Amino acid sequence: MPPKSPSTPRQRRGRKGGKQPIPSTPASPGEQAKQAKQQQKHHPVVATAPVHLPLQKAGKLSWTLLGLIFAILPWVFGRLHYALPEPLPPLDADGIPQPSEEVVRSHIQALEDIGYRIVGTPAALAGEQYVLDQVLELVEQCNARNVLNCEWWHQKGDGLHAFEILDHEVLKSYTGISNIILKISAFHPPSYDIHNPKPDKDAILLGAHIDSTFPSPGAADDAIGVGVMLDLARTLIHQNNPFDNSIIFLFNGAEETLQDGSHLYSIEHSTRTQVKAVINLEAAGSKGGALLFQATSGEMIEAYGKVPYPKGTVIAADVFSSGIIMSDTDFGQFEKYLGVSGLDMAIVGHSYFYHTHHDTLSSIQPGSAQHFTSNIHAVVSHLLSPSSPLSSTLPWSPPDKVYFGLFDKVFLYWDMKAADRWYTALAAVSGVLAVGRLKGKGWKVITTASLATISALAGGLIGPNLLAFTLTKLGKPLLWFTHEHLPALIYIPTAFLSSLSIHLFFTHFLSPVERTKLEAVHYGIQMLWSSWMMLALQAVKVRSAYLFAGITLFLLIGALGDGAVRVWGKEREGMNFKATYLLPSIGLIAFFVEAITAALDIFTPLTGRMGKTAPAEHIVATLTAACGLGLFPTLAPLFHRLPRQTQRKVVLVLKIWVAGVVAYLGTVGAGGGVGVIWKGRGGDGERGLGWVYDGEHPKRVGLNYNYNHTDQSHIIHIAFMDLGPTGTIPSSLHARYALPSSPLIHKDLEDEDHDWDAIYPVSTFLDTYKFELDISGQGFAQGLEGQEEEKEKGGWGGVEGVENFEWPEMGWSVKEKGGDGFRDVEITFNFTDLVWPVLSFHAHVLSWSFPEPAPPAEYMQHHIKFANSVDSPLTTLKLRYKVEEPGQEKLGVHWSAFDVSQMNPFTTPHPGGGTGKPATVVLTDMWDWIGEQWGGDLDLVTGGVVCGVVQI
Repeated sequence: MPPKSPSTPRQRRGRKGGKQPIPSTPASPGEQAKQAKQQQKHHPVVATAPVHLPLQKAGKLSWTLLGLIFAILPWVFGRLHYALPEPLPPLDADGIPQPSEEVVRSHIQALEDIGYRIVGTPAALAGEQYVLDQVLELVEQCNARNVLNCEWWHQKGDGLHAFEILDHEVLKSYTGISNIILKISAFHPPSYDIHNPKPDKDAILLGAHIDSTFPSPGAADDAIGVGVMLDLARTLIHQNNPFDNSIIFLFNGAEETLQDGSHLYSIEHSTRTQVKAVINLEAAGSKGGALLFQATSGEMIEAYGKVPYPKGTVIAADVFSSGIIMSDTDFGQFEKYLGVSGLDMAIVGHSYFYHTHHDTLSSIQPGSAQHFTSNIHAVVSHLLSPSSPLSSTLPWSPPDKVYFGLFDKVFLYWDMKAADRWYTALAAVSGVLAVGRLKGKGWKVITTASLATISALAGGLIGPNLLAFTLTKLGKPLLWFTHEHLPALIYIPTAFLSSLSIHLFFTHFLSPVERTKLEAVHYGIQMLWSSWMMLALQAVKVRSAYLFAGITLFLLIGALGDGAVRVWGKEREGMNFKATYLLPSIGLIAFFVEAITAALDIFTPLTGRMGKTAPAEHIVATLTAACGLGLFPTLAPLFHRLPRQTQRKVVLVLKIWVAGVVAYLGTVGAGGGVGVIWKGRGGDGERGLGWVYDGEHPKRVGLNYNYNHTDQSHIIHIAFMDLGPTGTIPSSLHARYALPSSPLIHKDLEDEDHDWDAIYPVSTFLDTYKFELDISGQGFAQGLEGQEEEKEKGGWGGVEGVENFEWPEMGWSVKEKGGDGFRDVEITFNFTDLVWPVLSFHAHVLSWSFPEPAPPAEYMQHHIKFANSVDSPLTTLKLRYKVEEPGQEKLGVHWSAFDVSQMNPFTTPHPGGGTGKPATVVLTDMWDWIGEQWGGDLDLVTGGVVCGVVQI
């Protein structure tokens, strides 16, 4: 039998069917081609499966190193960011005068001891007298040495101007406002002689305000600025060295009444024409160094580069100039009326005490004053040197410089023209490398990753805002208020959760092999995105584009490191972990810490104290999420490096984190307890879930006792200056102090309302309540069960003849001249014993005393705020207004002001502020009772207010 021929599997399977394959003769080449074509038609050839390159592996050591970088470096950089210099004595080791925190703090303490230096009170005059005494003492020491020429002035004057604040244009009148001015120059400047005379305009103006606001002793705002200027004057005079140019110290009054003192100097004083540049010294906080947040010329930016502790970034300047921060300083008056360049500097750390009674010397962090005075001394030393731009007759160059400081150690700046070249080159190089990362990855992968990036960015901002919306609707906003960095713990994880969930969703459209390409693709997309943002911002001259330039640079470093490893290694999918992520992460974290600490240090307290209409929760959510997403560009590449199962775990962990943090902060407040009823320091005040206030982060509450001369009503007004929880504050005060038949009225104030006109236009941002006060002597004694002694003296029991008590009242007289359809009036107001008076009236004004603006050509409501020194109570105002109908010639004027002797408890210890006055009695009791119930959680703004309506 012949041997069996080998058979194929198909042939063997055929034998099971019982039939043997019939051999066929080989087809011709043409027939074979035809058969192949037919077979391809009915059975298409499947494309070759994608090649699965070996993956770049990262061991536990690599991940551990990256984890340590992210765990340790933020702490290290944070320590550097908040480090302050050691306070120095007045003399160095060689006995040479030097800038000294010791001297600055002594002046702060002296001004604080005077009391609340509110314009219109005796304490304001006492503060001015203290500064004048210090200046005269320095002048005497200066003139005894015959090297420096010291001149001084005590300017006192009146004025009118318009002020833009909180989207309101407020008309301002001031009378008897004082400025103390000291000018120092050398008799023989080193760089000038008879052949090279000094220019007429060569002075640097330093400005700080003496007054404080209601209700604050003003240690930081702005006694620290006054102290720094007195310390600098002492240093220059005691060093007794001649210098070029000259320096003018302006210790102005009435800044808190909307910059009246700086306006007076800028339009009237004889030295104003000599000013070439200005440095304004301010404070909106009590910790950290002085931040440079405005610099208005290239030369002044370069001058700031001489400081030993640079703390400034062009981001702050861009944010401030955008109008997002609804505040201003005297710097605005100098810019407007003197037309000069300069620097605006302020301490902004821990601004929870800004404009509160906590603004005391004990709250100012040691080292803050040294940081401030050393930096000012360095800038001034440069401006008084032979290389000073003050000596030039050329105009100032525009502030087209990018600048930023790193950890108060390094100050970098460059021209925008140079930035155009550098950024373009950086974008070109990074673009080439980014495209290289994308090459060969397939259009499906690239398209999916691009859509995921756009969606994840949008989702990363929408997610935190949805959480912010939910918290607001649930009545739990501001859970982050008790620490500047708490928003980062809430909204950055929320942004990451939203973003990574979207990334995870888009991976469903890719095969497992295609997913391995996502790390490199997303790294390339992040490089392109950051470089495009850099170029877009630079194209519209936004100097903050440097932030994206830095991000692009660090990503480029990672891409170059990965490329270098590939040159000598095998071709693998993904990025080399150590070369790509470790070194660039150090730079990215440094940027992240500097940017987010600066942003949150300003915005967390500021937005937490915004008025009722401000979207505070959404501002913080958006800002924090943007910082997290923008400053962590390697988030997506690292996420796509992980196995799919690990990606799901990451998303789950983020969900648990966000839910846990929100739940914890929503039930455990600043006091550290849990539950609905929170015990204060020995009290029973009800705070409720999510109470976010404590002694270091107080809630501001306005309490005014308002006496109306027209209807003789006694009303208690309550106002909240933020959106945070109010607990039972209104109802508790109502239950204790209200007339039994008087309801608790909750009201949203409009411009037409007069309840809080004394602080107009801030009044329009308040959340207010009011009720009629029980003056029968039985009212708030009812809440003192078992305390018979307190019952006897409770209510009005301790006040004799309250019904006949003579409250101060605005006086007025008028000179008038009628005409055809109009009325000319010259009204003299007498504001004796009245502080911060505000007038409101409806009229079609044709002309008035104000030089600008021209009155609107319509019948409308007008508000005029007055600032009168206590020794200058008379003010005259001229008006011409249209008489709408015969018989309606009289002008109905609503007036409102604080009683100078009942700005309790601040004026109580001073002459005329005795405890027998009605508002003093009630407000003192409120302070004591609220302190028992809520501890230090509330910062009270309390005062006796008088108001009325007169027909002029």
